[in-house]
Amino acid sequence: MSALQSTWGKAAAGGGVTLLLLALVEGSLRVLGVPDPGLYEGDLNTSWWLRANLDVEISGPEQPFQLTTNDLGLRGALPPTEGDWTLVLGCSTTLGWGVDGNDAWPAQLALLLDEPVINGGQPGWSTHQAVSYADTWLSLEPSRVILAYGVRDAQAAPRPDSSATPTPWWRKASLTRLIQGTRTRGAPPADQFGDPETARVPPDQYRENLKELIELSGEAEIILLAFPQTTSLAPWVEVQRELGTSLEPTLSRDAFFESDPVHLNVAGHTQLAEWLASQLGSS
Repeated sequence: MSALQSTWGKAAAGGGVTLLLLALVEGSLRVLGVPDPGLYEGDLNTSWWLRANLDVEISGPEQPFQLTTNDLGLRGALPPTEGDWTLVLGCSTTLGWGVDGNDAWPAQLALLLDEPVINGGQPGWSTHQAVSYADTWLSLEPSRVILAYGVRDAQAAPRPDSSATPTPWWRKASLTRLIQGTRTRGAPPADQFGDPETARVPPDQYRENLKELIELSGEAEIILLAFPQTTSLAPWVEVQRELGTSLEPTLSRDAFFESDPVHLNVAGHTQLAEWLASQLGSS
């Protein structure tokens, strides 16, 4: 064997040992849950969803709140196996970021309607993520579906959601996250909303995504909710009006957190639930 072959052989052996050690470290970290896997599964660049069976306290806009999820990664009760029920799909404004589960408007709406209302809010979701994953819950055949998307669709971003690329595998590794820390999602400032030129989901694509979600909803009654915001989302609301029944509540500024004009406070959730109950009860 030549000296060159011997050198390459030693290098290959050394590289193999290094890869084996890294694999053992990665496997051990995953078994131990180090670092904390965080709130989400999936890929935070493309499509993500809340982990199932969470029970964590989170620092909110004004005070901590408790976030619990069920076996499906949804906040609150599981969908019933029979009878009429409503599935609400949306982002953190539907989830109820900043308030406990019973204070979020879907839970309050359930009490007012006296029927199950399942909270399908997922933080950060636009309709782009919804068409990729929401069929998991739509396949459970709700009798009514409220689509409350628009807030994150109208959010400004360096590129549209449809152009997002998956996170490289090495960046998702436990060892990498341990070194760099984990990512979380919060609410962007209100002035980063409403410009179709920089939106995560421009109005034309928003239209196509809503059409797909409506089709996935099967025979369910469809309600399009223009979620109230302090910033106008007019181009996206116009799309909702084109496609069907659009409910467009308006709430005053004091219905939102003082430090977070995107998310409703407890009083705002109550106001929205009561308004929706008055509209749905008369439909």
